[in-house]
Amino acid sequence: MKDKSSKKIFIVAILLAAILYLPIRMYILGVPSDYHISDIKKSGDEMVITGEIIDSAKAYTRHNFRKDNSKKTLEIYGALSSFLHKSSRFEIREEIGIPMYIKDKYIDEWGNILDKKTIEIYNHKVKYIGSGSEVINLLSTIDIGKNFGEYKVVLETDEKPYVLNINLNDEIDRKDLDKKLIEMKNFGIIILQLIENADEINYNYSTDYKANSLNIKKSDYADIKITSPLDLQELIDKLEVN
Repeated sequence: MKDKSSKKIFIVAILLAAILYLPIRMYILGVPSDYHISDIKKSGDEMVITGEIIDSAKAYTRHNFRKDNSKKTLEIYGALSSFLHKSSRFEIREEIGIPMYIKDKYIDEWGNILDKKTIEIYNHKVKYIGSGSEVINLLSTIDIGKNFGEYKVVLETDEKPYVLNINLNDEIDRKDLDKKLIEMKNFGIIILQLIENADEINYNYSTDYKANSLNIKKSDYADIKITSPLDLQELIDKLEVN
């Protein structure tokens, strides 16, 4: 009889746990929720992260840094608003030391704040301009097509200077030309720093059905050196490239 009674109690406990699991998760523990960040700043040996859950029906309950190899990623949990949890806003303090991803930001082990895309671009650096597929992957990661439309790449690598030709397919409207030339120059400065043995970039484009070209030489920017993602982020910020 005792064994049967214990078995019934166990079954009832399992059923109760199953019944209560969803309400506990929805109203107390919370579920992974999308969020936006309003501010990230360094304070002493900590990063202070403030933000808000996007779903207005949810309130912040807790957070977790999911560890993956040598980095960690912030996860925010939200539950349906109730007397238990009322605010969708949060402030999190996390010790500096392990690199972390927070939405589209990357925080390195020293607390420097970089764009996640900057890390991706830096990881696509090219040693030799003759590695055509790597050059194309770099340009794709930078996403120059977003600014200039479709383009073709032609490499001149038989002798120095080694030149990257970017031939733009879409004609540039004259009213946009000054802006586009500045963008070409700034992107070109960055690209030259990320292809180790590249010497020049030629943008070949047309305006009013006339062929034109913009040449950028690495030697004109010899004072610029990119040896880390932070160097790249500082250059991107300085040139206001996006």
